[in-house]
Amino acid sequence: MASTYPQERIAIIQYAVGGTGLAQGVGYGNWHPDFNEGAGLNQYDHALKTLRNAFADRDIDGDGAPDTL
Repeated sequence: MASTYPQERIAIIQYAVGGTGLAQGVGYGNWHPDFNEGAGLNQYDHALKTLRNAFADRDIDGDGAPDTL
């Protein structure tokens, strides 16, 4: 990606939960935004929270200067 977009700064935000399904009724929890069965483990909402937390961090590389995504 860096060679394709040399003028851009790229951040990869990782979020994964093993065994989760992409549709209702499969796997442990799933990614459907309206999922609320069982324990209601909606991985979509958890992933959005992870993204919001990443974008809220102002010093990504810890050098004391603000960074932006």
